[in-house]
Amino acid sequence: MHQMTDFFKNSIGISPENQTKILYSIVILVVLGTIRFAILRIVWKFTEDPKSRYTWRRSVSFTVGFLTVILIGSVWIKAIGEFGTFLGLLTAGLAIALKDMLTNIAGWIFILARKPFSLGDRVQIGEHAGDVIDLRLFQFTLLEIGNWVDADQSTGRIIHIPNGTVFTRTQANYSAGFRFIWNEMPILVTFESNWRMANIAQTINVLQALIFTKEDQMLLTPTYHIYDMYKVHHDAELLPLSLEGPDYTFGKESLPAINASASKSPDGKIHVSLVNIDPEQILDVVLKLRGTDVHKVNGTVLTSEEANSHNTFANPGEVVPVEFKDVKIMKDQIVVTLPAKSVVVLEIM
Repeated sequence: MHQMTDFFKNSIGISPENQTKILYSIVILVVLGTIRFAILRIVWKFTEDPKSRYTWRRSVSFTVGFLTVILIGSVWIKAIGEFGTFLGLLTAGLAIALKDMLTNIAGWIFILARKPFSLGDRVQIGEHAGDVIDLRLFQFTLLEIGNWVDADQSTGRIIHIPNGTVFTRTQANYSAGFRFIWNEMPILVTFESNWRMANIAQTINVLQALIFTKEDQMLLTPTYHIYDMYKVHHDAELLPLSLEGPDYTFGKESLPAINASASKSPDGKIHVSLVNIDPEQILDVVLKLRGTDVHKVNGTVLTSEEANSHNTFANPGEVVPVEFKDVKIMKDQIVVTLPAKSVVVLEIM
């Protein structure tokens, strides 16, 4: 051992004391590097989430780097006790000279600890908005959205924002908390537009929607089937009618149990839609047509066994229209037997 020490001293000019310090420094680097490698291998084994892997890699790298500086510094700096006094004075001077850098480091610690946002979140900091794609010691990086581009689309620009900004500017997080945000899309409806479809305010994946989607599946709701059954009234002539029938009473409220509409299409066919809102009672309806000879009646009905029946992705055919046959033609009138909680559309020829 002494021969090797003397060899390095004579050939390179490194004193035995410095040789020992170099050896300790190499051991520290190897040990801390091995610990970092082992921790990341364990993390990679237990998680495949890119966001978690990125956070662990950055945190472990910063921690190992900090420990490397401290440990190697303690090896090379003599009189570490006296150095503490000098370090205190130096720190005070640096705190004044490097105020912004220290603020950014404090902001970095705040972001990691309090998590006002994390990697992948869509945020707005002051006037800048975008997706967080990187978080470093002094700044975080956004993939900008909006600005001169409408509908919150990416502009293609990368924005670097100092971490200290979180202490002075308001932050809005699009991704945290509630899963959805409100967005408005103005649509101009002209006289030539399909204004009937424009009346459908909620079409897909909302309450009372016509259609539900899930991945590659699509589901038609009872509301869709009602729209489909009632389309025979489009571009048709409204026919006047008078309706007499019982009321349906629930608690202190009463409503007519039967609702009806009638129209005549351009090809001369008469369509009558009937609704029975009573969830329990089957009701008979007598249709008296004046000035019209009835030869044939086709019907479609939408109903179910339970009032709260609905279509699901597991059972999409729970509530669907079927052929309606409870119709009797008697001279100048038609007798219709309406099932409870049902909608019936008749085509009279």
